[in-house]
Amino acid sequence: MAVLASLIWIPLFQLAEIDGVVKKNFMAMIPLMFSVNNLVKQNTGVWCLDKYSDFAYSDGEEAELNLQEIIRDTSDLSSCSRELEENIHDWVSEYHLSSQRSNLLRAFNLNKVENALELGCGCGSLTRYLGAQGIILDAVEGSRRRAEITRLRCGDLDNVNIINANFNDLTFPEDSYNAVFLIGILEYAQKFCETQDNSRKAVLHILNRAKTSLKKGGVVVIAIENRMGLKYWLGASEDHYGEPYVGLYDYPDNRGIQTYNQGEWRQLLDVSENKAYRFIYPFPDYKLPKVILSANYIQTDENAFSLLSRMSSRDYSGKWRSPCNEFLLWKSLHKAGSLEEFANSFLIIASDSQESLDLVMPYDFVYFSDAAREPEYRTVTRKEKGQGYVIKESLFTKDKMASNQLISQKPIKEHYIHGPLLSTLWLEAILDKKGSNTFDKLLERYYLFLLDFFHTTDTPGEAFDVLPMNIIADYSGIYRIIDRGWVVTQNVNSEYILFRALMSFCHDNQDILSNFFKEKGLETIKDFISYGFSILSLELEQEKLEGFIGLQEKIQEEIGSASVNYSQFIFDLPFQIPLCLKNVGLESELNIVKHSKIRRIFNLVDSLLNMMTRIILAKLKKQPLTSLRDK
Repeated sequence: MAVLASLIWIPLFQLAEIDGVVKKNFMAMIPLMFSVNNLVKQNTGVWCLDKYSDFAYSDGEEAELNLQEIIRDTSDLSSCSRELEENIHDWVSEYHLSSQRSNLLRAFNLNKVENALELGCGCGSLTRYLGAQGIILDAVEGSRRRAEITRLRCGDLDNVNIINANFNDLTFPEDSYNAVFLIGILEYAQKFCETQDNSRKAVLHILNRAKTSLKKGGVVVIAIENRMGLKYWLGASEDHYGEPYVGLYDYPDNRGIQTYNQGEWRQLLDVSENKAYRFIYPFPDYKLPKVILSANYIQTDENAFSLLSRMSSRDYSGKWRSPCNEFLLWKSLHKAGSLEEFANSFLIIASDSQESLDLVMPYDFVYFSDAAREPEYRTVTRKEKGQGYVIKESLFTKDKMASNQLISQKPIKEHYIHGPLLSTLWLEAILDKKGSNTFDKLLERYYLFLLDFFHTTDTPGEAFDVLPMNIIADYSGIYRIIDRGWVVTQNVNSEYILFRALMSFCHDNQDILSNFFKEKGLETIKDFISYGFSILSLELEQEKLEGFIGLQEKIQEEIGSASVNYSQFIFDLPFQIPLCLKNVGLESELNIVKHSKIRRIFNLVDSLLNMMTRIILAKLKKQPLTSLRDK
């Protein structure tokens, strides 16, 4: 049978365009698993063992039937399908249909991966991405319905074989795959490996089975939550139990499902059959990553935390919102050398070869644009390890970027600049109680920088994104612009860019700015923008402000970012309250927050939450991390 399988797997292909990229179009193939298992192909296109035992895992019958219908009725099934994303209506649909899911694997260089095994492929979100890269893939899923959904999602990919089986019942072919993907499954190890005495033995059992199926130099890819992740310390629910502190208490009610901290993972990997391993860190987590940082980058670049600006953790049960400015916590943890310990998730690659790990993950960081954008505007920014430049390109085509009437986008290759973001300096100035005019001075310097830019540039439309979050103060204190990809075709001036800078800074830092607002007697974001203009002795007439808002709304509409009624956002809504309400289902009741008593209640709650955060961090500072691992 093995000889037959090797003959069958001679890849016969022609070139075809898959998910917008020219790939090999493979003939229908037989799984590598077929050579050592009695597999039968069903009329659904799914392979099954002749003796079938179902896996008791589901997102719920109604949710999965709805998902099956959506995929069956969708023409664009790619991993970046806007058509699929338009059907997102809850967490289950977001998890299976969001293009952000595959960001996790977009961070890797998979060019040398010809054959791969994916265990627990779910409903095919990552399976689709791997198949579209031209990888010959065996994807195993225990649930029959979920396996059939994955087959639908990968219906046009003949190089993808879906195998519906309990993986415990399968024999893995030895020395067969270049990669094995274990994405979000090892937390369930004991639940589905009942012959193992405990969770750690079950994890090792799966890791060692995966290792035997790898070719020399092959890689195991693991993604899992960190039970010591920062969001859990701040009160977020443990992802599998739906209650806070469960992982921090080390799973007292263990139901065969648990995650591990970094020290525990090192112990597991050290006794596994993999000679080399490496931790990589997806933020805010591995489920919907926006940025992925290498351990080396975190450890060697003192401003690595800057890439976590404007990023908040999520509680997928919907019960929690972050009570504080997480960016400042990440900054402090990074300065203390503890960012890796408290990352919300781990992405781990393991192999018998360090060279293989270098090949698969050659980057210091990979940064993804907002998934709310139209697909043609979505970008990925990478810095390769050891290189002094950064490359930004489209996620979909590499020869050109999107362009339309109001705004265009261009690829970037620019020098990597060391130093803090200007937005971080603004934030620190707001928090500085010693000098109340520190922020004012920084604002004045920023505006002079803008004026100089407009005076010297031949393309003023490139100023659109010259905002504090895209300016680095280098080691000489000189302002350096980064990420100049956007170009607007409308005439813009320094005052419009100033408006954008103040509006975005205020929106991103509402929790920190509350005391500043009280000190300055500000009520709305319009007041903050007006305050900034007044510091610079600039007039902000109503007509001018409405013109800025109108242009902003038109551009955002074309880019496709999340719809915002800027007029209401800037003029009408009380500062900070909308952010609080968004996650507790009270958007329709925004008018009630104008009542002064309710505003005082929200301010009190915010103060209490900030106090709790300070207490937790104080305890962490006093207690060595080694003692936390020991517990």
